Amino acid sequence: MATTEPDGLLVWPPTVVPNRFCYNHSAVTRVHLPDVVEIGIEAFEDSGLAGTLDLPSVRTVGYGSFKGCDALTEVRMPTLQMMKRAAFYGCEQLESVTMPQLKSVPEHGFFGCSNLKTVSMPALETVGSRGFFGCESLTTIDTSQLKQVNDLAFERCAALTGPLTLQVKQLGRGAFEQCVSLTAISLPMVLEVPPSLCIGC
Repeated sequence: MATTEPDGLLVWPPTVVPNRFCYNHSAVTRVHLPDVVEIGIEAFEDSGLAGTLDLPSVRTVGYGSFKGCDALTEVRMPTLQMMKRAAFYGCEQLESVTMPQLKSVPEHGFFGCSNLKTVSMPALETVGSRGFFGCESLTTIDTSQLKQVNDLAFERCAALTGPLTLQVKQLGRGAFEQCVSLTAISLPMVLEVPPSLCIGC
């Protein structure tokens, strides 16, 4: 059974957090979920979660799980392997993300996380459409393992500087559109440059 302490700490012993578990629940500001391996759909969407979110055992994060948690500043998920669409959509105060095992950022994964500065994802292979759209404070990202970058993946990442080297054969349209600080991109394996790749840069 879940318990919520007076200071907003949620304690949940089972290993799976159900769908919409704390949806729009502003009283929950922190969680203690040491054994949880899966977060359900929209589980904490628009909740009061704030500060650092540390989930040491989570492997799967469902659609919109933390969407609109605009007081989160840091996320640590060292065992995360699967993230579903829009998981952190609109987390406007989020500054740092550590997910060393994650290989794919889905569509709208971090859409509109305008304060996101630091992304530690050394295993990242795929960025879905608009995965980092509007992450205006993001300056660098490890692209060494990237194999697929979809449409508008980094659009409006205004602080992204590079130089970036992408070992991909195909890029989505507008993948780096409006990246006004981007200095250089190396695409040694790309056979055809997509439309609007760097328009507005």
